Amino acid sequence: MTVTWIDLDDEALAEAMRMLGISSAGDTVNAVLREYVTRVKRIEALEKPAVLRVRTEVMRRDVRMA
Repeated sequence: MTVTWIDLDDEALAEAMRMLGISSAGDTVNAVLREYVTRVKRIEALEKPAVLRVRTEVMRRDVRMA
């Protein structure tokens, strides 16, 4: 694990610690980072099928027109 010195918003950190039920600032920051990464990956995964579906529909239309 990397040791990093950062300035944190004390109120936001305290709120996150309360919401997560975690008493360590480091554990809270790590939990929030993991949660953020998980959420972004979920959003990206949800967006991909829509792109594939649109491409498939365009390809089907092109085949029908040919």
